[in-house]
Amino acid sequence: MKHIIKLTIILTTLTMVSCGQKAVQKQQPSPPSQPTLTATKSGTPKNIIALNRLAKRTVVEIVSESFLTGDDKYIREASGVIIGKKDSTYYVLTANHISDSDDGLFVVTRSEKPGKRGEVQPLKFIKRYPKEDLAVVAFASLTDYEVAVVGEASLLDDGDGVYVGGWPGAEDSEGFQFTPALVTNPRAGNNLNYQPTVPGEDVSEGMSGGAVLNEAGQLVAIHVGLTRFGGDGDGVLISTFLRMVPSEVEEVLVRGTPVASKSRKRENQTPRISGNATPSPTKKAVLTRNSISTATNIYEVRTFNKTSLHTDNVWSLAISPDGQTIVTGSGDNTIKVWDMATGNLKATLSGHTSWIRSVAISPDGQTIVSGSYDKTIKVWDMAKGNLKATLSGHTDNVNSVAISPDGQTIVSGSDDKTIKVWDLGTGNLKAIIFGHSNQQHLQIAGEIGDRSEEGRALGNLGNAYWSLGEYEKAIEYHQQHLQIARKISDRSEEGRALGSLGMPYFSLGEYEKAIEYYQQHLQIAREIGDRSGESITLGNLGMPYHFLGEYEKAIEYHQQSLQIAREIGNRSGEGRALGNLGVTYKSQGEYEKAIEYHHQSLQIAREIGNRSGESIVLGNLGNAYHSLGEYEKVIEYHHQSLQIAREIGDRPGEGRTLGNLGNAYFFLEEYDKAIEYYRQDLQISREIGNRSEEGIVQLNWGETLLKLEKYAESLEYSQAALGIFQQIGNPHHQAIALKNIAATHQHLGNLDAARQYCDEALAIFTELGVPELKECQELREKLGARH
Repeated sequence: MKHIIKLTIILTTLTMVSCGQKAVQKQQPSPPSQPTLTATKSGTPKNIIALNRLAKRTVVEIVSESFLTGDDKYIREASGVIIGKKDSTYYVLTANHISDSDDGLFVVTRSEKPGKRGEVQPLKFIKRYPKEDLAVVAFASLTDYEVAVVGEASLLDDGDGVYVGGWPGAEDSEGFQFTPALVTNPRAGNNLNYQPTVPGEDVSEGMSGGAVLNEAGQLVAIHVGLTRFGGDGDGVLISTFLRMVPSEVEEVLVRGTPVASKSRKRENQTPRISGNATPSPTKKAVLTRNSISTATNIYEVRTFNKTSLHTDNVWSLAISPDGQTIVTGSGDNTIKVWDMATGNLKATLSGHTSWIRSVAISPDGQTIVSGSYDKTIKVWDMAKGNLKATLSGHTDNVNSVAISPDGQTIVSGSDDKTIKVWDLGTGNLKAIIFGHSNQQHLQIAGEIGDRSEEGRALGNLGNAYWSLGEYEKAIEYHQQHLQIARKISDRSEEGRALGSLGMPYFSLGEYEKAIEYYQQHLQIAREIGDRSGESITLGNLGMPYHFLGEYEKAIEYHQQSLQIAREIGNRSGEGRALGNLGVTYKSQGEYEKAIEYHHQSLQIAREIGNRSGESIVLGNLGNAYHSLGEYEKVIEYHHQSLQIAREIGDRPGEGRTLGNLGNAYFFLEEYDKAIEYYRQDLQISREIGNRSEEGIVQLNWGETLLKLEKYAESLEYSQAALGIFQQIGNPHHQAIALKNIAATHQHLGNLDAARQYCDEALAIFTELGVPELKECQELREKLGARH
């Protein structure tokens, strides 16, 4: 009876985390009156007032009709940019997400008289690009309106100036908003990211579809929303649009020449500091997506040494107590130490295997502490750059770390809903504080109207319910997260929500649905250039194909995941992919090859200090040797796995490993020992609320009792497991429980009941199309026809 074996699979959880985001500001600048200056094809830089006037003349309002009359007859929905004209037809480029319907929208052009509207004309959708979040619309008018000049975005670099112009939504009814910004990521896939620089000014919701101009007034992107972290502006590069522009629009575009100067000096503007100029004492640190800058005002910004920059988003920074050093943590899995005065890189600290989410510096300036998505905290010697200690114990992403004022204590916060208190000197765990609430996070986000944070809180709740085996609830929360991500046009967050939706469907045995969601996540990851997310999702795609018995396809996806992980230097991802390949080769019957891959995965886990990963791989090795019948090695590896799980406080891992040890003793026919391990697994599962594991261990316990011919007790445990799987909505395990109950009734001589339960199991196995179908069919044949 092979259902007693439980595979320990390294399936990556895409955990959504909370991140501070700036509140959207609604203030409107009032530039002084100035003669109108328009962009030319020459690419000459212009002053800020000229750029403001230009944007206002080329950016239109897009509105819908309200049920009111008079001045409130129309409701602002978004903005759009006039990009071409042919005869009396004007073409406007905007964001696709502004409306799901092609009807009911109008273009409003501005009157030269303050406070007065110009023309209101119905618009027509010419072409939509949902993936890129762009749309081309058109309206007819005999009035002569200015057309934006299309610029060259490929020349933009980090720290270059851009300007975002648009008509905010109804609550921003004071008028046109024009926001100076600095580029923070010039090529975020198809998009451009930028950070507003003027205090009190930001980009507002109604500005979606507005213009992003370079210093010459050329259109380089269409503003579509905000990025997930930090509230940076997000615009679709005009070069993205030019790759797919409709022919009728392409022939009327006005194209500009590249900007004449890259000096970043404009007319009437204070020049920025460059090179190794001595910074002003009042200079402040500015965190951008891939770099760190210092500034005294909105124009005086110097990016630190670009040859040494992080290769992924910068998530955290800390400044030393003496103000001379900056430490940054990044999604490239590294920590960098910078000289504040010169901007030169002093050291790169490597050792984490996933994003560094938080860094802290001790009061004496001698120690750096970092928290990572690899679930560990690391302690570093600031002067030498050496790793002093790795603190393991969290079972999920570490989001924040702090050091006490006396320099003796580290406090860490994690997605595992705990706060842990550590002794900095010894690395010992001093205390655990429970009760970190995703529900509180959701409530606060809702109260302050932060839709992005609300979405992430819903995603966190979904992950929490998934880890507890309550898959239907997990799906409900992830669906809400997905809805918000699409509403606010956050493609990165949309991808994470889709990937997270795949996980509960996978756990429910609904593999086709899981594949559908993983494929959607994969598409978005590729579109936005998220190589790490692409690698993870390829690995996740291999899992449902594995359980559908399509091992070659599963191996293909895991190999692609491995290749990308190696290309981007993600050692954690490399180890995960090797482990997944090992699991798949085991199921394919290639046990020696499986063991080879698991040993490679184990070596990486040990090299990078991933104790949780080491415990999982040891369990996988135990399962592989199980298939070879080498039970002494099985028990040896599972005991090593159990020891690590207990050392790092991984309660779910401890329970899972106890269950695996029970399985080993089951196949050694030492049933009393097997039951003892199942009893411990069941106790832990109930203590931590892991309903899925609780059901699995009762299923295995029931099968063990069946071997002992204790049929009544066996039936009791199998029926308890069935009830759990029905409650949490897991049809795959529900069918296994039904089959086991049928086998028990067969031994009791209750053949009608056995046939009834077996038929129910067959129906589910047939619908799922899983390998257990054949075994269940064989049992049904033995039971014969119903009477």
